[in-house]
Amino acid sequence: MSSPIIQNRNALPFHFWVMMTTRIVTKNLRLRRITLKKAIAFALSCMLLLVLSACGGGKNDVSTASSGVSDTGVTPSEELIIKAKNFAFDKQEYHLKKGVPIKITLKNEDGIHGVLIPGLELNLDNNQKSQVVTPDKAGTFEISCSVMCGAGHSNMLAKVIVDE
Repeated sequence: MSSPIIQNRNALPFHFWVMMTTRIVTKNLRLRRITLKKAIAFALSCMLLLVLSACGGGKNDVSTASSGVSDTGVTPSEELIIKAKNFAFDKQEYHLKKGVPIKITLKNEDGIHGVLIPGLELNLDNNQKSQVVTPDKAGTFEISCSVMCGAGHSNMLAKVIVDE
């Protein structure tokens, strides 16, 4: 009969191999887990940075809003506030005077909307909420919503009437 020492000596390389393989595999899994965590954290950081850089940067024209003077240097004598809610403006008709500078301001009460008046070369939205215009010709001009706001978007119409 052989001694237990010899049997253990023959079995030692196998157990040693199993033990070393287990350590290497465990170490590789830990490294992979750490690497995967770092990769996920890096990807999330990049996405957060992208979102924050896309959301910021919109400048409000503080000088126009506080002083009432537009970038052309014209001081408005009146202000017209157009209130927009889902699928309607607050009035069907707005009256202006020809040759009188007026500050037109968009106020969104419900939803996100815009104001487009091609005849006055006016386009207001969340980035530019007000603008000073001087109507130079009399007539009736159509107002429409310039921001797709839902199912009733195409019905969101009104008129600006410029009187002599």
